[in-house]
Amino acid sequence: MPPKAFPREKIIHFLQQHKVLQTSELTKQFGCSKWTIFRIIKDIGYLTSYNRNNSGITLAHIPEFDQNGLWNYRGFYFSRWGTLGKTIEHFVDESRAGVTAGELRKLLHHNNIYHHLTAAVGARQVFRDTKEKKPVYYSNEPQKRREQRKARNKLLQKSDKKRRPERRTDNEGHELTSFDIEKVHFGYLAQLLLSETLTADDIYSMLENMGKPVKRQEITEIIIRHNLDLKKTRIELVGQRTRGKHVASATKT
Repeated sequence: MPPKAFPREKIIHFLQQHKVLQTSELTKQFGCSKWTIFRIIKDIGYLTSYNRNNSGITLAHIPEFDQNGLWNYRGFYFSRWGTLGKTIEHFVDESRAGVTAGELRKLLHHNNIYHHLTAAVGARQVFRDTKEKKPVYYSNEPQKRREQRKARNKLLQKSDKKRRPERRTDNEGHELTSFDIEKVHFGYLAQLLLSETLTADDIYSMLENMGKPVKRQEITEIIIRHNLDLKKTRIELVGQRTRGKHVASATKT
């Protein structure tokens, strides 16, 4: 039985009121050691946070775990599986496509997980695959690991397709090399765009014939970015006025 000086009901009520407290806060409040606190709340059940050096304490019935089995209260993270090691083992084992250390850090909001992963690998609780640039952790159960690897490979293939540049070909099916429109001398491009007779399609064809293929959208973006369409209109208006003056003066003479 707990000492009379530290009534069980008061300690439990205090924890229920505050939801999460640090061990030091409880020992200071009740003037006892942390071992006395743990002995008193052991029967009702409690959890310690897996971050902040396990200093956060809550009663087992208080956490409202999310879909991942985690609960965050004022920066203290708690897991349905108790310790960080058990939580990591569960996340790896139940992952659809395995997990990397970086992915686990984001999921668990905890940076210092490497030694827990190493310990889990050493205890054969999880399997570490070092074939990729970043090690991937899989279930230690062979059948589940094969399924996770297949799912991981599919994800990598999708990622490669997204990063792969668009393949462009000419009319004869020859692949065209990529061309950075910004590397075209701006003065030369501006003269083309400001021409009264050339359209964006004309410029597109000219550059393509020069062996510098671009997308029509890239030319349009240049026009919009540098406000060339408006500048071209102004120049055309000025040109019309100038030509009008010349015609008027010629008529007078």
